[in-house]
Amino acid sequence: NSSGGTVAVVGERGTGKTMFVNRMLSKLELPWVSVECPVGEGFDGYLSALGRSLGIEETGVTGDAIVAALDQQGIRIVVIDNFHRLARPAMGGQREISRLSEFLGWMQRDTFHILTMEKSAWHYLQRVRARQHMLEQVVILPQWTEQQLADLIQTRTNSVGIDPDFSRFALPSLFDEAELSTMEERRRFGFYRILWSASDGNPEVALRLYIKSLSRLDDGRIMVKMPLTPNIDQLESAATEHLLILRVLSQSGYATPEEVRDCLDVPLERIQNAFQVMRWRGWIENVNGYSRITWLWYRAVTRVLIRQNLLSR
Repeated sequence: NSSGGTVAVVGERGTGKTMFVNRMLSKLELPWVSVECPVGEGFDGYLSALGRSLGIEETGVTGDAIVAALDQQGIRIVVIDNFHRLARPAMGGQREISRLSEFLGWMQRDTFHILTMEKSAWHYLQRVRARQHMLEQVVILPQWTEQQLADLIQTRTNSVGIDPDFSRFALPSLFDEAELSTMEERRRFGFYRILWSASDGNPEVALRLYIKSLSRLDDGRIMVKMPLTPNIDQLESAATEHLLILRVLSQSGYATPEEVRDCLDVPLERIQNAFQVMRWRGWIENVNGYSRITWLWYRAVTRVLIRQNLLSR
């Protein structure tokens, strides 16, 4: 695209947004650069990361230096990965997006920008004027199909050289496919359908459920058992304040108690206590000083938040 522009690639956490963009761009005979927005560092963190990707020394990262480096390297495509990390669902939470928008407008050149962002954050940005700053087109990645998940699992299984045994997998009649000729085929079909249903077509969730469904016997055989999903009774009856915190984490990806406080206008002590409870229950985890929803509970959390009308489907 010689005239430049900005497109967003939107998908649920774990659906392969970055891989989709990288594979698409790898087929082009054009130089491009991909930069991940650092957690909690805003526009300045993005600019520093872009400078490093272009080989600019940390002390020399300026707008002019970045434009010069892009021109020198012939780069006309820039990927801004995890763009949603620049926003917070709070008053003034779009300031860093505004700074990025102003920077792109200042560049005044034919650079094509691709932004990747999580779906829950995108729904939030749709409701505020942040989306009007820059986006010209939005690509929504669909959830994976049952066959795509089955192919992915089989590919990953083959890559590590294991041959799981389905002979002890107790296939529920609901997932039995009578048209398949052998019991082995019916068990596999039923297992993949259960994974697809439990993950709602999210490949990362499905893979993690698959890994937990494998067990090694004393004789070395690897058996497949029923995938176990969390019991969500406690989550269904959780305090509204806890659910609101989970919504902020879903929309932001990562957050600190202080950032959640700014989003909800709730006393910090109560936020910190809620974080402790949710960590103990396994709903959230610490990653480099920030908290996020754990993969084990990710699907359960999103389902409950959607049912409570706290997230869009």
